[in-house]
Amino acid sequence: VYERGTNVDQFVTRFLLKETANQIQSLLSSVESAVDAIDEQTSQIRHIHNKSGHNAMDSWYDNPVSGYSPNNRIMTKERRKSFQTASSDTKEECLEAQINRLAELIGRLENKHFLAKDNG
Repeated sequence: VYERGTNVDQFVTRFLLKETANQIQSLLSSVESAVDAIDEQTSQIRHIHNKSGHNAMDSWYDNPVSGYSPNNRIMTKERRKSFQTASSDTKEECLEAQINRLAELIGRLENKHFLAKDNG
């Protein structure tokens, strides 16, 4: 189908394929970044767990002279969670936009393929 198309058809096909490849690469980069972040968090959690053992929380609650009260710790976690949620919402919107763009490009390629098939 590609070989029988006009120069313009071939150009459009190449352009759409390159744009699709770019979108896939962009998505792959985002997914790899997310995997790296998850691996880093998992590694830190395992390190803390292995270093402190199972009694770390018990000793923390037993020591009333701790530098942080449980309420401050919880508030800090909540703030951190809301910040992470906001940034992950933004990342999710970007990924969704990339996926939609990719779906649009694939749809255009499929339509072009079917039109060329019908004409050829």
